Amino acid sequence: MADVTDRIKLERYKDTAQLHSPLINFDIDKHDIEMRLDPLTRKKSIVALRLVDKYETLIERTDKEFLDTLVSESTGKCFFCPDKVTSSTPKFTGNILPEGRISKGESILFPNLYPLSKYHAIIVPCKNHFLKPEEFSPELLTDAFLLTQKFVSSLPSNEVLFASLNSNYMPPAGASAVHPHMQLIVSPQPMNYTQAMQDALVRYEKKNNHEFWEDLIELEMQLKERYIGKIGSTHWLTPFSPTGTNEVLGLLPIGGFADLSEDDIADLAHGVSIVLGYYGGNRFSSFNFSLELGNLIDKTRSNRCFIRLVTRQNVSPGYRSDEHFFQHLLDTEVIVIPPEIVADKLRSRFLGV
Repeated sequence: MADVTDRIKLERYKDTAQLHSPLINFDIDKHDIEMRLDPLTRKKSIVALRLVDKYETLIERTDKEFLDTLVSESTGKCFFCPDKVTSSTPKFTGNILPEGRISKGESILFPNLYPLSKYHAIIVPCKNHFLKPEEFSPELLTDAFLLTQKFVSSLPSNEVLFASLNSNYMPPAGASAVHPHMQLIVSPQPMNYTQAMQDALVRYEKKNNHEFWEDLIELEMQLKERYIGKIGSTHWLTPFSPTGTNEVLGLLPIGGFADLSEDDIADLAHGVSIVLGYYGGNRFSSFNFSLELGNLIDKTRSNRCFIRLVTRQNVSPGYRSDEHFFQHLLDTEVIVIPPEIVADKLRSRFLGV
């Protein structure tokens, strides 16, 4: 029987660039560069170890005074805060959601005022106008994810729909509001990423008669380089070829988000809370995540739900964009911190969970 290493190939190509550097009196300076290929999609990323030397220039430090001003100046006019949320946000039509809005705990779900998909919901997970990344508790996240499940479960079962729950946290990550919120995108047409992943997962299973995610978990647990740990039914690891800085991947046990148990969703929330705690504890003040729900009525394991989390530029007055021509036009990520280092630092936070 073929081993998992026969089915999943972790390919990397190494090069060395040389130059006369003014930083060392114009002596020869060598830079090792590694290009990695994602084992499923074949998408490439560049791991440039020497960029660690420029780390603070690239990421910048969070400016606490600027952050405090941003929070205080946006508080009074925030329509996600409890005193305005029911009077300033829209409601779904009765054929979609009879109640117009739904809530659980501190979380509330309502339609986006300017929708970008047939069903486009906003979820505000907390009453507080501002939370640090490390303040997203498992309880808050569980309620937000359960609202997501309730909403997608209420949509027409005879309609093929694709969905993802996404978060822009703070302006460097694309947020137009400081108050934490998430965006649930549900559409008859999958987004480009969803379509590419669905196609690649089906191709892998047809070729190997194995599910890719199961093979990936087995391989990464064997290698012990990027596998972080397990919380209940969820597995957590860093990708071999990341698509963003400090990327972490969490895998749920099944496809069909509506069929996940409350325990599964609590496990997911616990893992996300730990990852965000790691981000905040390491002074990262901006992040994105995307919880991929795939085809909402496809319960096969190849359609398994998964989440990706990445950090973005830190909050400061003149933060530079961390997306440049490499990502935006060449569709190739440049990685400053190797995923093996991220996994090693996160692993201790998952121990004993």
